[in-house]
Amino acid sequence: MQQQQANGSPDSINEKVTFAPAPKPALKPTTIHQTTPPPSSFAVRVVSAGDSVGAKKLWGLFAVICLILLTVYPASYYLVEYGVLTEEERTTIASLNAAVPNSSELTSKPLPSFLPMREWNDREFLCYLTVVMWITMVLTGLGTEVLVWIMFIKGGWNDERENLWWLAQFFFPMIAATSIGLANTHNWFSMPLLVLTAWKFGFPETVLSLHTALYDNKSSFLVRFVNFLSGAGTVIHHSASALYVAAVCTNLIPASRFVIQITVPLLMQHWFVLLRYNYNTAYVVLEVVLEVWFQWTAFGLLKFFRFLHWTGSLGACGMILAHWMYFTAGFLSLFTKESDEEDEEESDGFVDCPGRKLGRKKSLYFQGDNSMERLKSTRLMWVE
Repeated sequence: MQQQQANGSPDSINEKVTFAPAPKPALKPTTIHQTTPPPSSFAVRVVSAGDSVGAKKLWGLFAVICLILLTVYPASYYLVEYGVLTEEERTTIASLNAAVPNSSELTSKPLPSFLPMREWNDREFLCYLTVVMWITMVLTGLGTEVLVWIMFIKGGWNDERENLWWLAQFFFPMIAATSIGLANTHNWFSMPLLVLTAWKFGFPETVLSLHTALYDNKSSFLVRFVNFLSGAGTVIHHSASALYVAAVCTNLIPASRFVIQITVPLLMQHWFVLLRYNYNTAYVVLEVVLEVWFQWTAFGLLKFFRFLHWTGSLGACGMILAHWMYFTAGFLSLFTKESDEEDEEESDGFVDCPGRKLGRKKSLYFQGDNSMERLKSTRLMWVE
């Protein structure tokens, strides 16, 4: 009896003992050390934009881009004409334009009197051709960005795409130099080559910057303003490059050492673009030195380009303005880090991103895939 009490009753022995599964420990924010490069700002914009590309948003982006171009270039024209040139210089330019011959008057073949542009001189026709090719390049470049965004990216990002983005930036100076060289020999292959290199093989750098500025309500005003400066600067930068290539290729602006000289510091700036991911201080110092060189060259040649043709001065002014916007955005971005740290202390809420539910930290959005291995100095929370 005592032994039975010690061992327990038979009923208690036959009872099945069940154990509740131990709860899984919650994933805590982790800090990924600086062993790999950080995700590019382009990758951040890709994921934050999400995988839905609405027609209304695309039309809105198109309207903003048109507004930027229709504001900057007319303003640049009047600034050069009435702020840089003197009255005597404007009179000299007008007399030079009047002296340009009209090929239709020199041909031996009869031409109908109602032929469009029959009374234009050669300079005016080349200007017409240059503007058409310029618009063609800008539309093709921006259209390529939209198509690549819709067809291949749509909010997803990983190591492979990040590496391709790095390659597109790395090959920029070599391909751009080839395009400039071909344009100065009047080779029309320079135009599609310029579209590939300036718009970086279709990576939607321009449209995503403006998309973040216009539609990312989760970011602070300062972050959105920085993205607007970057996006608008890229629109002006790429369109100014296209205008230069079109004008030189059509011989509206005759090739010379001074026409090429203005592009050399710009090409050199792109030598060091990948340094910003790991050696940001060295990158900033090198870019500032080369920027001073470019601004010095551009302002020194501004009147020279205007005497060749007004499209030359427009391209120079556009490039100058684009670089001012880039540097302003870079300066203001120093203050966005402090703002993001304050947001991080206030809220640890989750937001929905393609694929997984991710925590929003420092205004950055990342997809839960291999790209997380690239995070540097960024705390990220995620759940399955």
